[in-house]
Amino acid sequence: MKHSKSLLLALIGFCLIGQCFSLCILNLICILESDTLISTPTSYTGITVKAVLNLSSILTINGDLICESTINLLGGTLIITNAIQLKSNCKINVKDHTQIQIGSRSVTMSNLSINFQSSNGNSVVEWLGDGFEIGLNALTGDETPKFLFKSKNVTISKEPTSTSVLSAIEKLSIDYNNSFLGLKLSGISVNEMLLSNADTQVPFIDIPNISIQNITLNKIKANGIDNSFQVLNITQSLVKLNNAINIANIVSTLSSIDIESTITLDGISKLVDTPLSVIGANQLNLNSQLSILTSATTAVQSLISGTGNIALSSAGNLQLGDSLSSLTSSLTFKLENQISTVAGSVISTIGSLQIPSQNNPLSGVAVFAKQLLVNSGQLLLQDGLLNIDQKIEFLTKGVANLTNTVIKVGTSVTSAEFIDLLVENLELNLKNAILKIDNLELPNRLNLGVGSTLQLVDQLSLSTNNPTSADQLADLNLITVFSEENNILCNGFIQNATNLVGLNSLYQFICDDKMIVLRLNNCSGVRCMDGRCVNSIENCPNPSGSCPNLTCWNGDCTTDFKLCPATPACQANQLHCQDGCFSNRTECPSVCTGPLCLPIETPYQGCPLSNFICPNGTCVTNVNECCTLGIDCYPIQSNLKPVLSLSPVQTTKDLVIPIIYKKIGGLDIYGYIHVPNEFIPTYYFDKMKITQVDDSFLDSVNSSIEWAEYNFRDVSMSMIFDVSLNNLASSLVFDKPIQIELKVPDAQLLNLTNLCLFFVNTTSNQWQCESNVTLTNRNTIVATTPHFTNFGVLVNSKPQKPKPTSAPGTSSTTTTSSSTFVSLTQTATSNSATSTASSTPTTSATGGNGSGSGSGSGSGSGSGSGSGSGSASASSSTTGGNNPNPNVDEPEYIQDDEKTEGWTTKKTNHHINNIGWRCSYYRCGCRIFHYKGPETW
Repeated sequence: MKHSKSLLLALIGFCLIGQCFSLCILNLICILESDTLISTPTSYTGITVKAVLNLSSILTINGDLICESTINLLGGTLIITNAIQLKSNCKINVKDHTQIQIGSRSVTMSNLSINFQSSNGNSVVEWLGDGFEIGLNALTGDETPKFLFKSKNVTISKEPTSTSVLSAIEKLSIDYNNSFLGLKLSGISVNEMLLSNADTQVPFIDIPNISIQNITLNKIKANGIDNSFQVLNITQSLVKLNNAINIANIVSTLSSIDIESTITLDGISKLVDTPLSVIGANQLNLNSQLSILTSATTAVQSLISGTGNIALSSAGNLQLGDSLSSLTSSLTFKLENQISTVAGSVISTIGSLQIPSQNNPLSGVAVFAKQLLVNSGQLLLQDGLLNIDQKIEFLTKGVANLTNTVIKVGTSVTSAEFIDLLVENLELNLKNAILKIDNLELPNRLNLGVGSTLQLVDQLSLSTNNPTSADQLADLNLITVFSEENNILCNGFIQNATNLVGLNSLYQFICDDKMIVLRLNNCSGVRCMDGRCVNSIENCPNPSGSCPNLTCWNGDCTTDFKLCPATPACQANQLHCQDGCFSNRTECPSVCTGPLCLPIETPYQGCPLSNFICPNGTCVTNVNECCTLGIDCYPIQSNLKPVLSLSPVQTTKDLVIPIIYKKIGGLDIYGYIHVPNEFIPTYYFDKMKITQVDDSFLDSVNSSIEWAEYNFRDVSMSMIFDVSLNNLASSLVFDKPIQIELKVPDAQLLNLTNLCLFFVNTTSNQWQCESNVTLTNRNTIVATTPHFTNFGVLVNSKPQKPKPTSAPGTSSTTTTSSSTFVSLTQTATSNSATSTASSTPTTSATGGNGSGSGSGSGSGSGSGSGSGSGSASASSSTTGGNNPNPNVDEPEYIQDDEKTEGWTTKKTNHHINNIGWRCSYYRCGCRIFHYKGPETW
């Protein structure tokens, strides 16, 4: 009775809506033979659609759905609890948001033809159930298709028999409700796919043969994704990419990605709090930018792990850390992978980068980091750029070879302290390297720290972003590489001045074991029309080539010949006259008649007028008085001259300033001036000037009291140079002492107690001892001073050697440099030679030889034009005469083990009573002459 009543009501109802040709019994079965609209909740045991079914409400089918016609889903809900059969003429149209529910089971929908009609972008099919296996026969529509799955397992594929062109699924969204069983898409295209809520287990995500533009994973544990797509969005997911795919972009947050195949990123990607692992021998190819960011504060962040390879193309850009985070710069970002690069590749972080030993060279890559840390082994970089702010270090000592690579050094000059690029625990080899220095005022240095050496294999080059400023700099020395432990291997490095590309600026690098100096050689004054560089326009000739006042020997204009540049020194065995240097003259004419007659007040280098210069640099009035170079005398140190050098000094920085001089083959470093920070109480940033001192000036300076009649050439053990600070008074006394370090030849053989750092006291016009000297472990001589002036290392006491036969101030000469501090070699004083007895004729004699005798067995020698004589009444022995015990050498002057080693100057023998004396700068000895020949020493 109940079923009959229900059937009757159903028939009445369907007839009322014009469906009397369909057989539909509520809660039983329904066969639609005519078009039907279901606009209220309706339920059947089963339904066969043979006409158009329009659904805008809830239709529950507790049995099978058989579709042989068209079903229009107009925003309703279709609930099916059993099988779904889609015949070949079945077509489903979607307009508005529609649900298809299958309950806690899986269904197969083969041969699905579905069309999405225009509905202002709202046409969506939402699938609810445990699993769907859908075979698409046709996918069309006025609106792009959108599928939303809430299911454990989804398979969507194109039917093998389909001949229709399928539209791409615009959006495929699958919510697994934390019970993921799988996803497989095949033969279709998806523009955007969202997978979410499968964070318990994920057997597979298999997308082998479809095109996906964007994929989003939210709370997914995915064991495999096999497809190439445009965008992969990942949130709180664990993803394994174990098939070779191309991805334009990855955006990931709070996730983890394992790469177990070859993955190629073609577009900009960003991983936030997402560790990336490249497993085994697999590879991540970067064809664009990949940013890996972290919010963690752990000191060392392992961002990319595994033993696989990261390959950067010419557009590959790997960025580590977050530039917006204040903590990033203090973190170290660790890559555990091998890296391959080509020209144009970039690896950058504002923190520190840590990488393992690299088996193959990195080519063409630019590396930007606060610190570059290498675990061990080797780092081979060629044709690349290293822009490292603070440090390059191997955690276990290794080797870094940089070939044709740019190394950027230098930060703002206003920084409170040097942020040197520190190199620690590695052997650094530079071959054709390029130093990029944009700060040409006071650049920071490449500083060799603990356990590090640097070896120059070939030339260095300069690159700068401020080339025009280089044109304004002249004679400027900038320290680019510094080694406190003297671990620079120059390998005979000599570089000639080189043009900066496209400019007149010249530069060259100068190397020794302590530093590599960049020297800029340009005109800092005024360049005349004829190309000469002079101090001021007044030194230039007028357009006609003549000077309005006086003309210097070099063509400069002047108001006083004393202001002209010093004339160059004559060559060895040449006589210096007013009209030039001559090797065929024995004396200068009394009246100069040549085409060039220098005024006698013109400054000079080398020897004074009417003097010969010997091969070792000494000055004599008779060329026959010269010693034979290399046999019994050696070049004197005052011959060495510093080249004009300007070096930046700033009171907030500890600095080491080089003293540059010219030698055969090029420029070299003779010594250093160590300037501590805050050596004066006020801020100072300007230039230190090191220059040579004219020999004509030094000849006018009175000798030290200890030297008596001897001059600087006789006692100098180092070059002489002038030091000054721009815009500071020369009389300024520093708050902290300045240390001067000089490479005096054979310094380890010298008696340091007899040496002193001398300076020229301009008030008394006399040489004055500043401080004692010490020997460093690298055999350089060190002394300190509280002020700047002319310096040199000189002998502190009267030289124990015969009086020279040349005129005062000309007995020996060196190509002196204008130096403020002079290091003078001091000779040891004998207990038996401390009297003031001396032979007096030498001071006034101008030629010839003389001798004297006295009751004290002393004699002297001198030069004079006649038979000059002198006497000494003291009983002690002096620099010549009869030795009370002629068979015994003076022990104070020569030791048994010295023999003839270390003798560094002209020998002078005086044959008086068969006794001869031989003197060096700092010691003398006597030898006994027999009729059959002298004994050995």
